[in-house]
Amino acid sequence: MKKIRYNDCRKDFDKSIFYKNDFAKEGADPGALYVDRKMSKEWGGYFYVYPTGHTDPTKGNIKAYRVWRTKDLSTWEKCGALEDGFSLDVKDDDWCYTCFWAPEVTFNPKDKKFYMYFSASAKVGTSGEEYTTDENDRWSGLFLGIAVSDSPVGPFVMATSKDRKGGVNLDGDVISGKNPPINFARHLNLGRTWAAIDVSPFFAPDGSFYLYFAKHCDAYHKDICVYGIKMKDMITPDYSTLTLLTKASLKTVVGAKGSVDEPPRDTEEIREGGVNEGPFVIYHDGRYYLTYSPFGFGSREYSIMQAVSNNPLGPYV
Repeated sequence: MKKIRYNDCRKDFDKSIFYKNDFAKEGADPGALYVDRKMSKEWGGYFYVYPTGHTDPTKGNIKAYRVWRTKDLSTWEKCGALEDGFSLDVKDDDWCYTCFWAPEVTFNPKDKKFYMYFSASAKVGTSGEEYTTDENDRWSGLFLGIAVSDSPVGPFVMATSKDRKGGVNLDGDVISGKNPPINFARHLNLGRTWAAIDVSPFFAPDGSFYLYFAKHCDAYHKDICVYGIKMKDMITPDYSTLTLLTKASLKTVVGAKGSVDEPPRDTEEIREGGVNEGPFVIYHDGRYYLTYSPFGFGSREYSIMQAVSNNPLGPYV
């Protein structure tokens, strides 16, 4: 095998067969979705990208998550339905206020709607709210949210149960913009906060639906790890299936379903700096592949790791 110098490669390679994306725009944690013509005749044929971000919460109704789209992954246009390309319309009485992070959008073939799953920080709760936020813990108010739209560009609005039988979801909860639609602390009777971020939706081959997310650190938890939960439908978690899938610096864990209690430590450890975040799952040839990032975005060792399982809720190795 001939050794080739890097600088020689740069001037001699066939540039016609290489691709470079020169698009540069600030926007962390982007969720991406390809929309085909079957999903939407009007909006099909594009990749859509949804990065972290929102408007100033002190200036009225909040707008969050700009949308960019492209056909060739090179030429991009800002296309969110709200002003300045934003897509999520947050009303003054909605539960979320700031830290609008890491959205992902998926298409539900049953009702032909687009669902946005995201994380945000709630206002400080009072006796009229179902959530708990500790003013002395900056991360305690991080909850998972769900919004819905008829198009991939929005406007997305908070999902509700008002049009469902009895006005409730399949758990018997009233879902509206006034309370987070997913509340682990309340449903698991924790009596304390339980912060969550980086939610990622996934349809399994049999049509069952799952959410994967990162358990954020808070006053009760030092590390960040990955959990999964099966959904009864697009807005109803099956809390009995909540399962710890990865724990930072352990090669594998076996989490107990429906519990946030940590299992016994595995004897084999790896270096991950106390952080597992940004989960994403794909299915291929009978296996479920979970990617996530260790160390945290502020570290030079921030990277992508992969774990594999025969089942959507693990155990992953």
